[in-house]
Amino acid sequence: MAADSATLEEAAAAFRTTIETIERIKDLDLDPKMAHVAALNRIAIGFPIANIPVIPWTDHPGYTTAEGQELNETAIEAGDDPTRWYVSPEPVDVLQSTEIWSSSSILIPKLKRLDWYLKDVHNMVRKCREVGAYIPPTWLTKEEATSLSKRLNLPVISGSA
Repeated sequence: MAADSATLEEAAAAFRTTIETIERIKDLDLDPKMAHVAALNRIAIGFPIANIPVIPWTDHPGYTTAEGQELNETAIEAGDDPTRWYVSPEPVDVLQSTEIWSSSSILIPKLKRLDWYLKDVHNMVRKCREVGAYIPPTWLTKEEATSLSKRLNLPVISGSA
């Protein structure tokens, strides 16, 4: 019974998070597929490995952060193995991406390849470039993001604002 209770509590927490997220994005004109992607689902962006520098995820500074540990735990729960992941230690050009993987919902965290979404991601990157903005990785501190934005000569758009 305790396991069932814990599972129900987790589902309720995920539901509350989903409702809060929906409240934040409900005024956006999104089709159902895009709404799921915008709802804090798991996502992975694939690149040809020869085009970007990579290191094991376990060696990346984000691995030991609270967000990194939560990512690892949820990946394991979804049947993934974060010790087999590789990431770039520096910013990469998302326009070089060749595949996008995301979960269909927060409650179903298994990643699926979404070929249709790659074009949309590329369009979002182009739009950010057109308006002269960038979205920093969430594991950067505000100071690091500001420093990077100055080096890039672009304003920072915070996802948490």
